[in-house]
Amino acid sequence: MYKLFNSISKKIKPIHTKYRDVSYLLPIEYQEYFNRLEKYQPKSNDFLPRIIWDRAEGFQVYSGDNKFLDFTSGIFVANCGHGNPQIVSAIQKASEEILHTYIYPNKYSIELAEILVNMVKQPNRINKALLLSTGSEANEIAIKLCKVFGMKKNPDKKIIISFDRAFHGKSAFARLTGGNEKAHEWTGVKANDVGFYNFPYPTDYLQNLDVENSKFGEDLFEQYILDFSKKFDVNNIAGFFIEPYQGWSATFFPKGFIQRLRKFADDINALVVFDEIQAGMGRCGKLLSHEYYDVEADIITLGKGLTSGLPLSAVLARDELFGDDLSYTSTHCNNPVCCASAIANIKYLLENNLVEKSYIQGKWVKKELEKIQQKYPDRIRSIQGVGSVWGIIFTKPNTDEYDIEFVDRIVDKCCEKGLLIIKTMAGSIKLGYPLIIEDNALVEGLQVIEEAISELIAEGY
Repeated sequence: MYKLFNSISKKIKPIHTKYRDVSYLLPIEYQEYFNRLEKYQPKSNDFLPRIIWDRAEGFQVYSGDNKFLDFTSGIFVANCGHGNPQIVSAIQKASEEILHTYIYPNKYSIELAEILVNMVKQPNRINKALLLSTGSEANEIAIKLCKVFGMKKNPDKKIIISFDRAFHGKSAFARLTGGNEKAHEWTGVKANDVGFYNFPYPTDYLQNLDVENSKFGEDLFEQYILDFSKKFDVNNIAGFFIEPYQGWSATFFPKGFIQRLRKFADDINALVVFDEIQAGMGRCGKLLSHEYYDVEADIITLGKGLTSGLPLSAVLARDELFGDDLSYTSTHCNNPVCCASAIANIKYLLENNLVEKSYIQGKWVKKELEKIQQKYPDRIRSIQGVGSVWGIIFTKPNTDEYDIEFVDRIVDKCCEKGLLIIKTMAGSIKLGYPLIIEDNALVEGLQVIEEAISELIAEGY
């Protein structure tokens, strides 16, 4: 199996542009860091190209004298850019006042909860915000809310419906709710009350989908209802757990499918959860990505891009669902510094029209990516996404088999050329650049991807 390079110090063809400046990878003076990494940290911290991040600003990352274009946003975190001065200033101010309050209220946590509830604009379904630390933690709470809600009505009403290849976190219940059986084998638990169903994309990711115009899907969901009823009493479904788009590929659901799902959930008195941890905060050209479906959520989970840098997550739901349960707490749940960061992040996002910018940029990014697809139709099977998230799905020539190794080589090649992209380990390239990126930098990064593909094919891969 191909492994990403882990060279001691790799000389490459120097690259000097306005946005990239790369003369070598892994500066010699940094080798000691990786010696210590190998000695003290597990391999899970060392599967990407060996780049020590010294600092990051806007949409660029610096390692020694090297300067990289960042198309990862630190895995969809830095939506408003790395080290955004407005956010850094808010963090500094809060940190000078207080670092930690546990669940005691502070002015930042109260203000943030108010902002989040009002930002969603779904007063009949969302009127409370619970602040936590990580996305996995938020989804664990969302799962509990669904099950408690259902079991209050009927002890057997505790089934969660999820979809294959979904990802909802790395903690136990979040893993069990994700659609990857191998990923939760370690739990030793069989999720008898989780129903997994094929992601409703009729052509198996093999055509480009326009989420705004994908009004089909109602009839497809009717078949799902029949499938549900063969396995269990549909009235025992407590909730549907949905990523607005699948994380590995940036593929959205057909719009009609989700609209019919929402109606069915209301008919059987089940909840609809939208996991917006990766998809939210302007990433897709909407403030929250489920807005593309023109439906309301019962529960929304947020994280990653919520602060543009610090660990914070949130569960948004109605008061009835939280009820009088006093266990919805976490050690760092109201952290004032993280909350201050989130407040500044949201203000910057809205005041600078980054959501609209993301949407507009996405229109021409799609066209550029489809041009690349047309040049390599036997390698690129589909282009998925909208706004500032894109998946380029690769298959081996003349097959439907995802070409994971080829994608890994593209990740390497782009890194050597001064571009950081997301390695999914699933046969797709994910693009998730900061929303503040300049148009010319975005054009340059797309050109690098095309160069990498072309060079690898020429090298016989």
